[in-house]
Amino acid sequence: MSHSSPAKVRRIEPAAFTKTSALGVDEHRVNVLLDLEGQPAAWRALGDGFAVEVEIIVWSAPDVVQLPTSALFRRGSGWAVFVIDGGHAIVRDVELGHHGPLQTEIVSGVAAGDVVIAHPSASVRDGLAVEHR
Repeated sequence: MSHSSPAKVRRIEPAAFTKTSALGVDEHRVNVLLDLEGQPAAWRALGDGFAVEVEIIVWSAPDVVQLPTSALFRRGSGWAVFVIDGGHAIVRDVELGHHGPLQTEIVSGVAAGDVVIAHPSASVRDGLAVEHR
């Protein structure tokens, strides 16, 4: 049975623990206590000991330009990306907003629709001829 119910995080326990998965992989876990929201009749039927799949939203905003974090590289004391412009990789300085392991908000430097190199290798340099794939 699939059920969806919003919840708020009440507490993230301060200590993690290691549990070995069914595949023999050591997983580092931390308990999170959630308070279900909405109508109690909608979630009372869950009972005790149910499993959940959780998506935790740490931050959100409308109309945000974001890039894969892997596209970013250090340039001096700031950050930059390679934008593909006219068949060439062009270094573009960017200002970061919210930063995560997979996606990063870009406050300035690139716009929606710009094409960037998501995983630039060490051989990519400013002005290098590239092909968009």
